[in-house]
Amino acid sequence: MNIGLWCLTPIMALSRTVMPKHATLMPATGRLYDAQFALRVGLVNDVVEPKRLAETVKALAAEIASKSTYTLALGKQAFYRQL
Repeated sequence: MNIGLWCLTPIMALSRTVMPKHATLMPATGRLYDAQFALRVGLVNDVVEPKRLAETVKALAAEIASKSTYTLALGKQAFYRQL
């Protein structure tokens, strides 16, 4: 928006992730939004301090990796089909 155009590709993903009022506000204003805003509107799952980022990602990856790959695959397929 700040250079005269709405970038359409990210808007599609954004509109599927956050409520319409936020999906419209963000590109319409062209503002930069902080991590707390992204967390509040559901754009991100969690916000952590930079020094804890690596350990947090590692812990989440380990938790997901400990699950059945077959069950995860089935669940993901079902989730994306219903979208």
